Amino acid sequence: MTFNTYELYKFTRQVYKVLKRHPEKFTLKKLHGKYAYYLREIGENNIVEVAIDYRYSLLSSLIHECLHHIHPDWCESKVLVNEKNLINQLTTKQATNLFKRFASIL
Repeated sequence: MTFNTYELYKFTRQVYKVLKRHPEKFTLKKLHGKYAYYLREIGENNIVEVAIDYRYSLLSSLIHECLHHIHPDWCESKVLVNEKNLINQLTTKQATNLFKRFASIL
């Protein structure tokens, strides 16, 4: 699946909104475990806390977790496929802006 320019723009806007509305949900941590790239914890009232391991790909993990947030009904394999496609289609400017937005909430 590839994304056209409009779909890519729409997704990046959705990520910006998630980061702006819920900055407290995203943290950087040193996670332990074989595949601990990120950790989603569902607490009281089903509020999801997202911890991303800074030793791995931040952009990929951020996009992955935002896809889960935007599309909670998607299965893991669909999220992984869309994450990979989005990463490959982002322009340098879009990736830079995503990093800036993410950094601003930390």
